[in-house]
Amino acid sequence: MESYGVDDDAEMVEMSRLKGLQAQPADITAHLSQLPTGSLGGVFSGRRIEHLDPAALQTFLSLAYRYVRPGGTLVCETPNTRSLFAIADTCYRDPTYQKPVHLGTYRFIAQAAGFADVELSYSLEVLEAWAVEPTGASAYTDPSLQALVREVNSRLRRGDEQVFGYQRVALIARKAD
Repeated sequence: MESYGVDDDAEMVEMSRLKGLQAQPADITAHLSQLPTGSLGGVFSGRRIEHLDPAALQTFLSLAYRYVRPGGTLVCETPNTRSLFAIADTCYRDPTYQKPVHLGTYRFIAQAAGFADVELSYSLEVLEAWAVEPTGASAYTDPSLQALVREVNSRLRRGDEQVFGYQRVALIARKAD
């Protein structure tokens, strides 16, 4: 089997099958534990790791490391906890969410499990229309005012990134050859 999905939600398994994908109902931890060591080219987890308590997260990452072959990849997509909007819109609305986990913690736990080349890739920007519109510095003739306006715009942009920012982040970790 080239690729397949595993989910403990029977409805998600059925939706996948209706789309022509191979999927089976199972707990991912139990499923991984039944595979031959190093038998997977990669593991993808979409919107799952944020629902695991710290011990279960460590177990999942350790099992993924064990069952991904050398050179294989682990990708875990999750809400971006550096975005206040993502936290408010996702984390607090979903009662099964454990708690926001700092992205550095995800990286650390993946490295502690043995993965190398661990990186974070951001996606799903909030609409630019929600951002604070910058003031044009060229509207002012005084150079000191222009510099001040540029500084204020820069700080507003950083605030927009903290409030809205990218909504998703993927932890991408590779197992060394």
